[in-house]
Amino acid sequence: MSASGIADQFPDIDLAQQTIGIFGAVCTRDKVLADGDRVEIYRPLRKNPMEARRERVQK
Repeated sequence: MSASGIADQFPDIDLAQQTIGIFGAVCTRDKVLADGDRVEIYRPLRKNPMEARRERVQK
């Protein structure tokens, strides 16, 4: 991922601590990528989705 330059574009993301995946499947950082793979960086949720929905419904 260092070759992608993502760390330069988003310095607030600590790639060593984030879970990553390819096309929605969690994988390890040593996974060899194939041409066309979509690498995803999963960050912690800011808010519980169920709680957020309840708040929207109450408004």
